[in-house]
Order: sequence, then structure tokens, then C-alpha cells
Amino acid sequence: MSSRSTVRKLKIASKPAAKQAKSHKLARIAKFPKVGKHAKKPAPKKAAARSAPPPPPPAPRKSSHVPALTPAKQVQQPKQSLARSFYWSELRVGDDLPPLTKPAIDRVQIVRYAAASGDFNRLHLDEPFAHALGFPGLFAPGMLAMGFVGQLLTAWLRRGHVRRLAARFAKIVWPGDELTCRGRIAELRRDAGACYADVEL
Repeated sequence: MSSRSTVRKLKIASKPAAKQAKSHKLARIAKFPKVGKHAKKPAPKKAAARSAPPPPPPAPRKSSHVPALTPAKQVQQPKQSLARSFYWSELRVGDDLPPLTKPAIDRVQIVRYAAASGDFNRLHLDEPFAHALGFPGLFAPGMLAMGFVGQLLTAWLRRGHVRRLAARFAKIVWPGDELTCRGRIAELRRDAGACYADVEL
């Protein structure tokens, strides 16, 4: 008894394989959005460019030049105008200087003079102390009146110079006194090309 084996050739269709490859291809091409923590956050939109404000103007440069000092308050001038300069040839012995009248002396002026000169004599500042020494009250320093005389000379000389000033204190100046300074040319002389005038005050 013989047996016969039958060999069957199985033909595998290629169509399903093509579909499978195509599905893989689609899987590679198709992209699905991720969800959850793996999802990518959308990129923030760029803010529109703002126009920058114009730069401020440059600050003015500080000059290294030192400004001129403010002119000091002019002192009281004599009543007669001495704006013009005089010549030596115009001076005569016996000529009077324009007088200088000062306002009445007060205690404030006495205190200011003491602070400016450093003369803090109690006779000029402490009235009870002056009474204790037999004076009716405090009085002005003698150098204050001498300063008024110097003002008279400098106002008259203008561009000249006071070479020497001497004084003798003959009377006390009290608060409330009004002083008038006067002068007269006593002598005119020349020495080594310079011109000098001696003035009695």
C-alpha cells in the first residue's frame, strides 16, 4: 500500500503586505498632537516693536569760567558829585573837600563795628558796665568815627591813595549823634615825581 503525499504551494498574496507598508508609511507621515505634560506650549507672540522715545537733549556743559563777583553795595557818597577825576593843577591850598554826613549813630551799628573790628570793649557794648564807671551810657568806639573820616578821603581821592592817617580823639560819640566829616587842603607838594596833598580833617 503506497501513500501519496501532496505538496501544496501556498501563494502569499502581496496585496496585504502593500497595505501594511502603506499603513507604516502613513504612520510615519501622520503627526498627531501630543497631550498632557508632553504637549508643547505655543510660542508666545512677539510684541510689536515700540517706537523708542527721542533721547533727551544734552545737558549744557558747565563752564569752568568763574563768574564775576557781584559788586558790593556802594557806600554813601558825599553830597557833591565827584564822578569825574580831577587834575593836580586844579588843586589849591585852602580848597575844601565835599563834606560827608552820616546818619545818626545807633547801637546796632556799634555792635556791628565791634564784630567787624574785633573791639569788644565793654564800654561800647555793656551799658550797666559803662554806668558803673561813671559814664551816662555806652558810646561808640573812636575808630568808628575815624573810619568815617577815611571814607571822606577815599571818596575825594578816587584814584589816589591815602599814605598816612592820624587822628586825635577829642570828644565822645554817643548813640544818636549825627556826624559830618569835613576837610581842607593844607599843603601841596611834589616829591620824587609824586604829588602829595596834606589835608586837615
